[in-house]
Amino acid sequence: MTKHKIKIAIVEDNTTARLNLRSHLLSMREFDITSYINGKELRNGLKTIGFDLVVIDFYLGQNKNGVEWIQYLKESKLIKPSTGIVFLTSDRLPQTISQILDI
Repeated sequence: MTKHKIKIAIVEDNTTARLNLRSHLLSMREFDITSYINGKELRNGLKTIGFDLVVIDFYLGQNKNGVEWIQYLKESKLIKPSTGIVFLTSDRLPQTISQILDI
């Protein structure tokens, strides 16, 4: 019986943060990790990979933030209801936290 590796997508536009996060996750356990720079790359990846967990930055430096991308991907049925979502941000503004909690 083969063991299912947990498939994780990391979406972070900052290269250093993306590589550090990947390195930390790999040191904890054998995960199948795919990294993306933005929501468009994630969207394309979701067409072929069913991720168990998506770790996404709130600020992606594009026209959509992380919450808006997750909303779009859910509506497009590219993210399953069972997929875990973790948002990364140092922003403590109530409206940012509220957006994250609402999704």
